[in-house]
Amino acid sequence: MDFVLNHWDALVNDTLNPDNGKVFSMDRETACSLISRSASEEQLVRNRLIVLVVNEGKNVDQRQLIHITQTMLVRLLDKLFQYQQHPKINEDIECIYKQISQHLEGTLQFIETFFCHYFNRHEKVPIAYLSNFVEQNKDRRELLKERMKKAKVCSGLAKILVNHFCRCSAINEAPVSYHEIAYHKEIMNALLADAYLLSEEKLLETLYYFNFNNKDYVDFLTGKLRTRIDALSSKKEKIATLHLEQKRINQQLTRKSSCLSPAEPSLREQLNLWIDEEIKFLNIELPKKPTEPVNGHADQFIHLSFKGPEIYLLHKAFVDSGGTPTETYKSLLEKTCSSISNKNQKGFSAESLKKASDKVEPVSKENVKRFLQRMIRNIDSYD
Repeated sequence: MDFVLNHWDALVNDTLNPDNGKVFSMDRETACSLISRSASEEQLVRNRLIVLVVNEGKNVDQRQLIHITQTMLVRLLDKLFQYQQHPKINEDIECIYKQISQHLEGTLQFIETFFCHYFNRHEKVPIAYLSNFVEQNKDRRELLKERMKKAKVCSGLAKILVNHFCRCSAINEAPVSYHEIAYHKEIMNALLADAYLLSEEKLLETLYYFNFNNKDYVDFLTGKLRTRIDALSSKKEKIATLHLEQKRINQQLTRKSSCLSPAEPSLREQLNLWIDEEIKFLNIELPKKPTEPVNGHADQFIHLSFKGPEIYLLHKAFVDSGGTPTETYKSLLEKTCSSISNKNQKGFSAESLKKASDKVEPVSKENVKRFLQRMIRNIDSYD
């Protein structure tokens, strides 16, 4: 890579660096020579890249070559921009910086156009590029605020959008990528078009379409949905509302491959995941509290000498034999089990006794049969 950008690298990092003082002692003839050499270098670098990528493409990693060249050009442009902020810089020196910057920018634009398949859209843009973009979009941001106010967009949503667009305009904040700038321009154009910002509903549709997977926006949508379901009284209504909202989300038109943050799941995926988790939570049956006797007195229970499987078997046999024609063994259990105790437990749940049906072994059947036989003998003995 030194072969491609070695002249510019030495020029920017050494000759033009205001900290070492060389640039301040430079006469006009030397300055003109540097600018002329830099202009020639622009064409030389283009030719070198074409040779390396096109003619020797099999011997080099084209994508890596373009990525590294692009990154170095961005760093060199950023240094020249920072040099211009130096307190001792005069107009003549600033003119040199600007001329060299134009040559670097021209090369970067050439790479973006000619090697577009290899150009890294997730690389940060040069500070000067972002500065120009910010200046050009001040009026558009103000217009967007007015349009959102006219469309009666709620303040929370408007604030999220304004903060997003301001972030792309904050030169001293986190780096902004080529992808973010392109996305910013596209979604701003759409929001300012007459057909897209007539109401808050239209705004939401536009953000879905462009897959605005901003974290604050996702939190805003899930918060609104949370407020809606919390206002409902029954679990059934809440689940139905969530399913209906999920259907609406999945039917929203979304442009393929469009997103704000490629590293994050899409807006649709994040909302679906949140809804799925809410539905899963609502479907969980909370464990029933064991029925306790009134005032905690033991005499509220009917104590039996049977185990759980045997209690289940007695109920089932009683019902199946016609002992209570209006009940099933399940309904009978639900009415009696909370008042039954044995040596191991005070009070049963119907569910636990139903599960005991899986544990009915021959020994349990024999115990119940012996008990019933004793009952028959006793009945025979009664006068």
